[in-house]
Amino acid sequence: MPQPQKSTKKAARSRNGGGGEIELSANKPSDDFLLTRIPPDFDVAPIGSCDGHALFGAERRGLFHFVSYQSGTGLSQYHVPHFRIADAISAAAESSEEALNFPLAEGLELLARRGEPFGLLNGEICFLLNGASGAVLARRMTEAAQLLKSARKRVIRENDMYVVARAITQAGNPVSSRARLLMDGIAFERSLLRRLSAKSFGLYSAFCTHRDFRCALGKKSCLKEMLKVHFDYYAAEPAAEDFVKLVLAVQDDFIGCRIWQPGAHLPMAEAVSALASALSKLDESQRTQMVLLNGMHGGSVFLHLGVLLRMISFADYADFLTAPYQPDSEEEQWIRSSTCYTELFGEASRV
Repeated sequence: MPQPQKSTKKAARSRNGGGGEIELSANKPSDDFLLTRIPPDFDVAPIGSCDGHALFGAERRGLFHFVSYQSGTGLSQYHVPHFRIADAISAAAESSEEALNFPLAEGLELLARRGEPFGLLNGEICFLLNGASGAVLARRMTEAAQLLKSARKRVIRENDMYVVARAITQAGNPVSSRARLLMDGIAFERSLLRRLSAKSFGLYSAFCTHRDFRCALGKKSCLKEMLKVHFDYYAAEPAAEDFVKLVLAVQDDFIGCRIWQPGAHLPMAEAVSALASALSKLDESQRTQMVLLNGMHGGSVFLHLGVLLRMISFADYADFLTAPYQPDSEEEQWIRSSTCYTELFGEASRV
């Protein structure tokens, strides 16, 4: 998980920090119209606005959803699992620092200042959660932190492993790992959602894939299918310049040869062998993430490698995949929600 940083920025109270209506700029009718459409289109409530910058938010099943709008920049979305926020608030409560910033997503941080309302730092503006909508979100975040405190008591240590008491995977295996944070997250998920279900994607579902199923990346037939998807799609559709740069960088820096480039690719047998050799360098958690991204989102195997190798961020990955969809569509929201949990699984699995 990203480490907290001692806050060096002064909290800036949003203009409607006391719960008033969002101020709309009279000389920008296009902005006015978009701002009025964000709450009903995304089913979010206004948190605050300041200097042409507005933030909205809502609680969903398993996560908090924030929508930011900046004049001249446009819309940004942030999907933050409950566990990530609960862990941040818990860490803040145990710290002696007066103020701490906790990264929640790329471009969004939680600001915790002792004795003051929580704030969400987005760009250069800190939106204090003390208005009508913000206070509700702050209360739910605090409740999540309290739930995490109780859930951690159900994680026990057995033979150098952390175990979620009385929990099993879908296939009946124990929910255990050397990664304490991952077990805390699954215990928290059970408390939050009342029961663990692999049908509802989250940390538990990802862990079931990790523990219960033999990794498909060891099968040549699987790798062949992954490559075929990429070869066939980009034989018919021209690839964007930025995408090509990423794909070539992944191959040059990680795979060690160019399996594919615009207009050409290796024979399938050679391509599968080269990809298999490269994937063997991933750790077990990364391999699970690879399976999850491919299974849920499909698309290019090189794009999946790019995000796992941190050549692009998970936020940029989600932006790329959701570009064809309406920002408030079910497809777009699913991609962003599943991406944020896949990222969290990788972070929580680190020992």
